[in-house]
Amino acid sequence: MLARWATCGLFFTFGLSVSAWIAGVPGLKEAFDLDDAQLGMLLLCYGMTCIIMAYPNSQLVGRLGPKTVTYMAVPASSLLLSALPWWRNTGRAPHWVVVVGGMLGSGYYTAFTVKATRLEQLLGKSVMSSFHACFSLGALAGSSFFSALLRCGLSWSQVYPLQVLTAAGLTLGLVSLLPPDEAENLRGAHACEEAEGCFGDGNLPEIDSPIAAACAAMLTPMRSSPQFVPDASPTSAGERRLDWRVLQLATVSALALFTEASVGDWGALFFMRYCDARMDQGPLLYAAFAFAMIPMRLFGDGLVDRYTRETVFLCGGLISFAGFASLVAFPTFWGAFCSAALVGMGLANNVPIIQTCAARSKLMSIAEVTATLSALNSAALLGGPSIIGPVSRRYGLRVAYLLPVLATTVLASSTNLLDVNRKKTRMFGDRVHVS
Repeated sequence: MLARWATCGLFFTFGLSVSAWIAGVPGLKEAFDLDDAQLGMLLLCYGMTCIIMAYPNSQLVGRLGPKTVTYMAVPASSLLLSALPWWRNTGRAPHWVVVVGGMLGSGYYTAFTVKATRLEQLLGKSVMSSFHACFSLGALAGSSFFSALLRCGLSWSQVYPLQVLTAAGLTLGLVSLLPPDEAENLRGAHACEEAEGCFGDGNLPEIDSPIAAACAAMLTPMRSSPQFVPDASPTSAGERRLDWRVLQLATVSALALFTEASVGDWGALFFMRYCDARMDQGPLLYAAFAFAMIPMRLFGDGLVDRYTRETVFLCGGLISFAGFASLVAFPTFWGAFCSAALVGMGLANNVPIIQTCAARSKLMSIAEVTATLSALNSAALLGGPSIIGPVSRRYGLRVAYLLPVLATTVLASSTNLLDVNRKKTRMFGDRVHVS
């Protein structure tokens, strides 16, 4: 029970961190005097870093364990990113700060997601939606806190470091409450089968210091890559395979998070530009989005049990499409709040459902599935909106927002991809035969 509450807390603090970045985008744009295309390039740096670091993150989490990776990544990334306001007028230095901060932050995201997925399987019931509800609570609290401090007269360069460092301190405290990463502390037959892929090979010495444990792990001989696992069939024993059905699900998950990030990274600018909102009111649009997500995620596990994952997934895609389409078609002050709430309700349970379904893959372990999802999710969440920048510069932000409208359309049409162990799959109208 303590591990479950600690994991909920980690999702909450991650929401605080993400909301600090999202709510601070207008201030970041103003502080560094960026146009839409330059802001998009800065966001792209973060997203591409997450893709590049997918394989190293799976190696580190597999060898050192999620707790050790978190102890290493959180302090370094928070200190680096909190110093971002002091990198003004330094050329490309802010881009490098974002790249290095993204490298460290993506490792932390992979680590605690592995812990959450493992905990769900050990509990034997669906709890992923409740974890993501805590993320929404953190995002709501963070964006509201950020907006309140701006109303009090503080600047972006003061509020952003404060919120990032606060979230980092809470994260380190919660991680200490989690159980150890050693495989022998897991329970259940399935957990023992997957323990090596998630928490290392079990041969590392028990060292209390995370830094010392990391050094000891790096000095041990590198074992075979945990990025892929051998197929269980005798004819392909020893081969390493990627489950393409998991990759398809990861792509759909990335589209969902691209839509979510479009509300976050560009929502405040859209709200100010087309709905006559002030700068201190800009973060409130994402607050409405996150607030609408909370009840849907709190009751998401019950909805899945009653109406099936496919039904909840399809309805979510249709609701998010209606919300984003209305936001683009009718950009009014109060209408924007209603549209953002619809998008939040629609996207609330889609990503948790995808994570649960992808973890059922028979070809990849949980660590490998998590690394794949984390790579594309992080890239979409943090770098996907960079696509909107050049389009907005040429045609306007309202036209650029047709991209997430299209993404929600694809999301609603991908319900049949949820069964990762099917023998045939249809994706976007093309039939693919999986051997």
